[in-house]
Amino acid sequence: MKIGDLKQVDKELKLGMLKGNWFSIAIRFIQATKEIVEKNVLNITEKGFINYFGLQWFGTYTIKTHEIGWFVLREDYEQVCWMIIESASSPDDIDRKKQIGELIFEKNEILKAKELLTFRDWIEEKVVDYLFDQPNAYKNAFEKLSWNTRIIYVHAY
Repeated sequence: MKIGDLKQVDKELKLGMLKGNWFSIAIRFIQATKEIVEKNVLNITEKGFINYFGLQWFGTYTIKTHEIGWFVLREDYEQVCWMIIESASSPDDIDRKKQIGELIFEKNEILKAKELLTFRDWIEEKVVDYLFDQPNAYKNAFEKLSWNTRIIYVHAY
């Protein structure tokens, strides 16, 4: 990896200030003929490629990031917390996430809900931990997320 043009500046870099990124990617140890590689490179050049970076900007399997952003802008933090907690990243995760949501929002059994969280649920965990200490403090629970995490929802909308 090469990094260049580094310098110290007085202004910090903020979201939206970049005009774009440029990456060079080296792919090694390909087990294909030169013709197949050239054909695939031409295909990508002409048709593009799928952006797998999208979950960060566009959301999970069940609830999209911009949908949460709409409720953030409306300041409906109960709905925001519910959507964050129930957003499932795959079809296999829908039932577990719905169960967590029901335990928190319908049964007020937050301790049981916490037990269902996995290591992948780090955003949900921050919200649930705050609601465990302060039930119904949805705005404060949302504000426990880092600024960078919170702003993604708004920028997606």
